[in-house]
Amino acid sequence: MVLLCRRHHRAVHEEGFRVTLDGDGNARFLRPDGRLLVAAPPPPAWTGPALEPTNRRLAASGNAIDPRTAMPAWQGERLDLDWAVSVLWQPRRKRREE
Repeated sequence: MVLLCRRHHRAVHEEGFRVTLDGDGNARFLRPDGRLLVAAPPPPAWTGPALEPTNRRLAASGNAIDPRTAMPAWQGERLDLDWAVSVLWQPRRKRREE
Protein backbone atom coordinates (compact mmCIF):
# COMPACT_ATOMS: atom_id res chain seq x y z
CA MET A 1 0.00 0.00 0.00
CA VAL A 2 1.08 3.55 -0.69
CA LEU A 3 -0.42 6.51 1.15
CA LEU A 4 -1.30 9.30 -1.29
CA CYS A 5 -2.95 12.65 -0.77
CA ARG A 6 -6.29 13.20 -2.48
CA ARG A 7 -4.72 14.99 -5.45
CA HIS A 8 -2.19 12.27 -6.20
CA HIS A 9 -4.74 9.51 -5.58
CA ARG A 10 -6.88 11.07 -8.32
CA ALA A 11 -3.83 11.35 -10.59
CA VAL A 12 -3.38 7.58 -10.31
CA HIS A 13 -7.02 6.67 -10.81
CA GLU A 14 -8.15 9.33 -13.26
CA GLU A 15 -5.11 10.73 -15.09
CA GLY A 16 -3.09 7.66 -16.02
CA PHE A 17 -0.24 7.90 -13.53
CA ARG A 18 0.85 4.51 -12.20
CA VAL A 19 2.52 3.22 -9.05
CA THR A 20 4.67 0.08 -9.15
CA LEU A 21 7.00 -1.57 -6.65
CA ASP A 22 10.62 -2.36 -7.41
CA GLY A 23 12.39 -5.53 -6.23
CA ASP A 24 13.02 -4.03 -2.78
CA GLY A 25 9.38 -3.00 -2.32
CA ASN A 26 10.02 0.71 -2.94
CA ALA A 27 7.29 2.62 -4.76
CA ARG A 28 8.06 3.90 -8.26
CA PHE A 29 5.81 6.45 -9.91
CA LEU A 30 5.28 6.45 -13.67
CA ARG A 31 3.88 9.18 -15.89
CA PRO A 32 0.94 8.38 -18.18
CA ASP A 33 3.41 7.85 -21.06
CA GLY A 34 5.33 5.26 -18.99
CA ARG A 35 8.36 7.41 -18.17
CA LEU A 36 9.65 7.21 -14.60
CA LEU A 37 8.74 10.19 -12.43
CA VAL A 38 12.05 10.74 -10.64
CA ALA A 39 12.32 11.94 -7.06
CA ALA A 40 13.23 15.58 -6.60
CA PRO A 41 16.97 16.00 -6.05
CA PRO A 42 18.10 17.21 -2.64
CA PRO A 43 18.67 20.96 -2.35
CA PRO A 44 22.26 22.11 -2.77
CA ALA A 45 24.33 22.28 0.40
CA TRP A 46 24.61 25.77 1.87
CA THR A 47 26.43 26.68 5.07
CA GLY A 48 26.18 30.48 4.98
CA PRO A 49 23.30 32.71 6.09
CA ALA A 50 20.04 31.25 4.78
CA LEU A 51 19.14 33.96 2.26
CA GLU A 52 22.60 35.27 1.41
CA PRO A 53 22.57 34.25 -2.31
CA THR A 54 19.09 35.76 -2.76
CA ASN A 55 19.98 38.93 -0.85
CA ARG A 56 23.13 39.34 -2.98
CA ARG A 57 21.15 39.02 -6.25
CA LEU A 58 18.51 41.47 -5.00
CA ALA A 59 21.14 44.01 -3.97
CA ALA A 60 22.92 43.66 -7.33
CA SER A 61 19.65 44.32 -9.18
CA GLY A 62 18.77 47.32 -7.00
CA ASN A 63 15.75 45.69 -5.34
CA ALA A 64 15.10 46.16 -1.65
CA ILE A 65 12.74 43.97 0.37
CA ASP A 66 11.66 44.84 3.89
CA PRO A 67 8.76 43.80 6.16
CA ARG A 68 6.49 46.33 4.42
CA THR A 69 7.25 45.26 0.83
CA ALA A 70 4.04 43.26 0.45
CA MET A 71 1.05 43.73 2.68
CA PRO A 72 -0.77 40.39 2.50
CA ALA A 73 -4.55 40.18 2.34
CA TRP A 74 -4.43 36.88 4.20
CA GLN A 75 -6.56 36.87 7.34
CA GLY A 76 -5.34 33.58 8.81
CA GLU A 77 -7.90 31.31 7.15
CA ARG A 78 -6.87 27.75 6.26
CA LEU A 79 -5.29 27.13 2.87
CA ASP A 80 -7.64 25.37 0.46
CA LEU A 81 -4.97 22.95 -0.74
CA ASP A 82 -7.19 21.18 -3.26
CA TRP A 83 -8.00 24.51 -4.92
CA ALA A 84 -4.35 25.65 -4.86
CA VAL A 85 -3.09 22.45 -6.49
CA SER A 86 -5.87 22.47 -9.10
CA VAL A 87 -4.95 26.04 -10.07
CA LEU A 88 -1.19 25.45 -10.17
CA TRP A 89 -1.00 22.01 -11.79
CA GLN A 90 -2.18 21.54 -15.33
CA PRO A 91 -1.88 18.17 -17.11
CA ARG A 92 0.18 18.13 -20.27
CA ARG A 93 -1.66 18.12 -23.54
CA LYS A 94 -1.07 15.05 -25.64
CA ARG A 95 1.15 15.68 -28.62
CA ARG A 96 -0.38 15.24 -32.01
CA GLU A 97 0.94 12.23 -33.88
CA GLU A 98 2.66 13.29 -37.11
